[in-house]
Amino acid sequence: MASPTEKPLILLAHGAFHRPRLYDPLKNALAAQGYEMLAPDQPSLGAGKSGITWKADVDALLEAVEPFFEQDRRVLIVGHSYGGLLVCSAAHGNAVQERKAAGKKGGFVGVVFLCAFSLPQGGMSLLDLLPGREWLYWQKVIELEGGGAQLMVNEHAKDVFYNDFPSDAMVKEYVEALEPQSIEAFTTPLDFVASDTTLPKHYILCDRDAGILPSVQLLVAEQIGSKVVRVDGGHSAYASIPGKVTDVLVEIMTQATRV
Repeated sequence: MASPTEKPLILLAHGAFHRPRLYDPLKNALAAQGYEMLAPDQPSLGAGKSGITWKADVDALLEAVEPFFEQDRRVLIVGHSYGGLLVCSAAHGNAVQERKAAGKKGGFVGVVFLCAFSLPQGGMSLLDLLPGREWLYWQKVIELEGGGAQLMVNEHAKDVFYNDFPSDAMVKEYVEALEPQSIEAFTTPLDFVASDTTLPKHYILCDRDAGILPSVQLLVAEQIGSKVVRVDGGHSAYASIPGKVTDVLVEIMTQATRV
């Protein structure tokens, strides 16, 4: 059996409004199978954060993973929800073969979208993707004193994010942990999208997702040309069925590193 250092690392670009610790169920399930998951904080997340775009979140991902690249580690990058907007920018120029050609070690071996957003072309923002460029019914804008704004969720979010959680106590724990995010993370156009990467792409479609409906997920997956794997979970399947999500990720990593 391969040692942990020989297995690919999972780099997670987490969803909006959630701190990395809320993904611990997935992190622990992966660790149980000998895999390490790295989930850096997003600079755009937190009370009072304004004027910070997705670019800072991408920089945080690359800063966190660079030491592992220097160890010649292979990395599978996974984007959940909002994190799907970040993964292709992070992966640009950082595939294993691209880094090798540049005389660098390590690199990404694949991109995974976990019930995630993805844009059909560069030059668009997440807001551009929404019908009428209007925020969704479970979102709200917070105007900050002195200028600036943040995006946050309202009372409807618990039914969107956590409709398949096993207990009300778990729902309460997650709802109370949610934080606002710099609105510019969602309104700033992206430079790179899924069509710009040659890395293998997989889309984990969550059949009980009430946030990004399964039909929309399937359309996104088709648009970006990714393979689709379905799981019976909601938008936060990483926490409700972490074992099943782990099994899918392990199979994807096995395929990605089978040469």
